[in-house]
Amino acid sequence: MNKFSVYSIYTSDGKLVKDKLTTDANGQIEYQSQNLTAGDYYFVETSAPDGYQLSTKHYDFTVTSNSQASVKVNTTDLETSVVLTKTDSDSSDNNPIKGAVFDLYKSDGSKVASDLTTDANGQINYKGLKAGDYYFVETNAPDGYQLSTKHYDFTVSDNEQSSIKVSADDEENSVVLTKTDVDSSDNAIVQGAVFDLYKSDGTKVASDLTTDANGQIKYQSQNLTA
Repeated sequence: MNKFSVYSIYTSDGKLVKDKLTTDANGQIEYQSQNLTAGDYYFVETSAPDGYQLSTKHYDFTVTSNSQASVKVNTTDLETSVVLTKTDSDSSDNNPIKGAVFDLYKSDGSKVASDLTTDANGQINYKGLKAGDYYFVETNAPDGYQLSTKHYDFTVSDNEQSSIKVSADDEENSVVLTKTDVDSSDNAIVQGAVFDLYKSDGTKVASDLTTDANGQIKYQSQNLTA
């Protein structure tokens, strides 16, 4: 876990003096150099500690002859973030679902991030959001689950972490066909049989579905509505 901030020093006209200055265990940077002649300067944070938002401020200071300048920076802005957790509500203990993929949008439809994938804990942890309204949209569901078309709305406030729980209670509709040889003594499975799938009104749903080594065709699709 990173507990330290990293800063660069610039002259007031924007020329880099020194970079990669890291705070110590006391949260301090002490920089002594002949480069700091009398004049105006500023610090810029280039890397923030874990759990804190990177500051975009200029921390100005002035060096006079034979004097020591002091700059105080208050890290009061905790990093805003959102945690989405996807679980299987049909399981006895709400098992987390790994591999669900989401896009993140602002409420006005502007995309913030793509291809955010739930981890082994069924979670996406996205950091660095500004205060405002957002939503998640699922773009790819794991095998065995139906793709959700919902918008999962949430609001980010300053210095807070938002949390969203998504229940995958809609398992993907499916059908399993098993072909066996009833003339054999043990109903031997039949591999390589080819089928087309139709709705009751004659509309074709899928073609050239072939039984596998287990004599089965398993077809999963959003086309198989109730």
